[in-house]
Amino acid sequence: MDIGFIGLGVMGGPMALNLARAGTPLVIWNRSAITSDILGVPGVRLAASAADVFRQTRIVILMLANEAAVDSVLGRGTPDFSARVARHIIVQMGTMPPDYSRALEADIRAAGGSYVEAPVSGSRKPDNWSPCWPGRVLPLRRSVRCFGRCAWSPLSAGRCRMR
Repeated sequence: MDIGFIGLGVMGGPMALNLARAGTPLVIWNRSAITSDILGVPGVRLAASAADVFRQTRIVILMLANEAAVDSVLGRGTPDFSARVARHIIVQMGTMPPDYSRALEADIRAAGGSYVEAPVSGSRKPDNWSPCWPGRVLPLRRSVRCFGRCAWSPLSAGRCRMR
């Protein structure tokens, strides 16, 4: 099953690259030019638009900078929203305010989709406190499956390496 990944910036780019290198087929899209090496990895396809990612996949990971970016990509507040999220699992990995996340979850569920909130912590380079780099992330809320590899939670983050 192909996974959609939208948001290939400082955090999302390495996360998607690690998933791709681990053999996860990805359909990717970014709001700006893609500067990652991910386009050369087998199993990665570049979508023409965010809407195209939703047409090609049922699980879509969002690693976006802020609420406006998430709303724009999902088409929230437009007729496109229901078409994009219905029958999809939306994995929102950016760090958003709790009230925003609760409202987004309610809207996605009302439109017939599923919502997983999994914001992550990490850094651009190794540091003294984080077990999250390179190739590791630490979700801050709700456990989710690491796409069949292991459970993500603060307790298992050290074991959940995406190569």
